[in-house]
Amino acid sequence: DALPITRHGVSQSIAAGKLLGRLCRLSGFDNVDIRTSTGERSGTTAQLIFEIMDTKQLSLTLREDRRLDKQKFGAFDGYFTSAARRQHAPEAFAQYEAFEKPKGDFH
Repeated sequence: DALPITRHGVSQSIAAGKLLGRLCRLSGFDNVDIRTSTGERSGTTAQLIFEIMDTKQLSLTLREDRRLDKQKFGAFDGYFTSAARRQHAPEAFAQYEAFEKPKGDFH
C-alpha cells in the first residue's frame, strides 16, 4: 500500500483525466463525484484525475471511501512472497499450505 505511483501510472492517470473530462462534457454531466480508496497510489491517481479534469466546466468533488480499500489478508498482509509469508507467520503459513492452498483460495 505504501508504494508510490510509477511514472507510467502518472501518465495513465493524466490520460484518464483528459478522457473522463471530455466524456463528461460530451455526455452533459456537470457534477462529478470522484471516490478513491485510502491507499497511497489510489489517492494519487484520483488526485491527478481530479486536477486534469476541467474544473471550469465541471463541478468536481474528490472523496476517500474506505469501502473501496483492498481486502487485507490477515497474517500475510504486506508479505508478497511465499518465503516472506513463511518467515513472518510460520504457523499461519503451515495452516494455509495444509488446508487452504489445495482449495485454490487465499485467506
